[in-house]
Amino acid sequence: MPREHQSPRVSYDRWKSKNSIIRQKDLYQRRLPVLIRDRITFCRSIDFKRDALRREWNEKRRKLTKEERQNFQIVVINSPGLKNPTQRREDVTLSLIEDLEATQIGPHPVATVEEYNYSGNDPDSRLSINNMEPASRLYIVASLVTAEDFRRVNRVVWDYKRAFGNKTLREVVLVSTHFPGREDKSGKINKETGKKTSTGQTIAVDADLAGLTGSIDRHANIESHSGAMSGFAADHGVPSVSLSPYKPLLRAVDERSNFEITDPILVGPDEGRNFIVDQIATERRLDRVDLEKDRSPETMQDTSLEVSAELLKKLRGKDALLYDDEGATLGTIRNHIIEKLVPAGVKSITILLAHVRFTNGYFDKKDGKWYQGWEENLNEILALCNYFKISFQIFVTNSREPVGDLDLYRRKHPNVIHIVDIKDYIKGLLLDDINDKDIFRKRKKEIIMH
Repeated sequence: MPREHQSPRVSYDRWKSKNSIIRQKDLYQRRLPVLIRDRITFCRSIDFKRDALRREWNEKRRKLTKEERQNFQIVVINSPGLKNPTQRREDVTLSLIEDLEATQIGPHPVATVEEYNYSGNDPDSRLSINNMEPASRLYIVASLVTAEDFRRVNRVVWDYKRAFGNKTLREVVLVSTHFPGREDKSGKINKETGKKTSTGQTIAVDADLAGLTGSIDRHANIESHSGAMSGFAADHGVPSVSLSPYKPLLRAVDERSNFEITDPILVGPDEGRNFIVDQIATERRLDRVDLEKDRSPETMQDTSLEVSAELLKKLRGKDALLYDDEGATLGTIRNHIIEKLVPAGVKSITILLAHVRFTNGYFDKKDGKWYQGWEENLNEILALCNYFKISFQIFVTNSREPVGDLDLYRRKHPNVIHIVDIKDYIKGLLLDDINDKDIFRKRKKEIIMH
C-alpha cells in the first residue's frame, strides 16, 4: 500500500509563476492527492473563480483600441492527419476553412497553414502561412491533439511577430476546438462505509499551457477535460474559458434522431459533467439522474457503482440522454449501459459526446490485462440493445480527428453514429469576440465554471 505523505500547506503565492494574473482571493483552492511512485503526496490544484476570469478576459480584450480590434485576421490550422500524415486532418478546421474562404469575415482573408518536410524522412518540417497579412489582433483556430499541434501554434504566432513586429500584432486569441491533457481522477470505495477516497491524479494541462506562454493572450477552449484548466492558464498569464458545445449537439438530436424521443430523461455519467448536465436539464426542463463510477488508481479503468431501486424505477421506459465530454475506449459508457440502463428497462439510449477520441484496445503490463477498445465495446452495446429492443445512437462533434477509423465503422453500421459539424458554433464564438460581445453574459450557460 502506498504510504500517505502530506506536504506542507504552501500558499499559492509561494509557487505562482512570474506571469500569473491570479490574486489570492480569485481562487477556490483544493488539495489534491498525486501518486508519485509508491507514495501519495499532495499538491494544490487551482480553480479560478468565474468573476475573476471575466475581469481578466475583458481587461485584456479592451487593451486594444476600437480600430485595432477591427483590424483582425483569422488563422485556421488544419494539421496533418493522425492516421495518414499526407492527408489533411478531418475535423472542424477543415469545414471552417471552406466556410471562411467562401464568406470572408473582416478586412483580411482567412489564413491557412501548410507544412512540408525538408527532405526524405527528416522529422522536421517547414511551415508556410497562406494569405498572411498585417493585423493588430490574430485569431488562431486549431484542434490541439498532439505535442506538435502546440508547436504549430507557436510557430504561427512568431512568424507573424517576425514579419510585422510587436507594435503591429497586439493580441493573439487562441480558440482550441480540442485541448489534450486529461484530468485523471482515481478513487477507491470503502464497501463498508460507502465513502470514496481519492488516491491519485495526473494533470498535464499545466505543462501544455506553460508551452503557450508568451505566444497567446487569451484562450477559448471547447469542453476542457480538466476543471483546473482556467486556473493553470491564469497562473501562466492567460485568461482561458472553456465552453460546452451541448447546444449544437441537442439541435442535431432534434433534427436527425433515428427514432422518436417522447419521454426523455437526462443522465449524468459522473460528477465531472454535472455542471453542464444541470444546464441542459434546466434549459430543456428535463428530469435528470446521476450515474457514478469508481476509477482504479492502478489501471485508471472505470467500474459503475451499484444502482438503487429508486433510480431503476425512475429510468424505466424512458428515453435516456447521456452527455459526456469525450469517448475514448467507450468503456465507461459500456459499463453504464450494461450495468444500469439496460437493467432499468430504458426505451432508448442517445449518447452525446463533445469529443470523439475512439482509442483501440491495449494490454496493460502493470496488471497483466487486456482492455477492449472502442469498436469492441460499441459492438457489445449494439448487440445488447438489439437483443432487448432498445434504440441506440451516438452524436459526436468534429472537434478533433478520432484515433479509430470512424468512417469505416459508420459504413458497417449506418445511422448509429452521427457527426455534428460545429463550424457554425466556432464561427459564432469568433463573431461574438469580434463584435465586442461579453461572452460571460451571452454564453453564460455554456461556460464550464461554477
